[in-house]
Amino acid sequence: MIADKALRQAYLDTIYRVRREPQPIDIRVGEANDVLDELLESHGVRQWAFVTASNPHSRALPDSDNAARNAELKSSL
Repeated sequence: MIADKALRQAYLDTIYRVRREPQPIDIRVGEANDVLDELLESHGVRQWAFVTASNPHSRALPDSDNAARNAELKSSL
């Protein structure tokens, strides 16, 4: 649970975008998403997580730093 109410609200207000062709999938916390559900079902997946190396500990970093961190995460996976 996020103790800071403003930070919690910021996460709730954020649209998390999955880059996918032909159209990206936009995900919002607490909202059902039929497109995502269909994609997961087509792969036999019942659980998922959104993983990013951006802005650790909710501390904003420059885009270039976030890109480098995410590239490192991707290569380690």
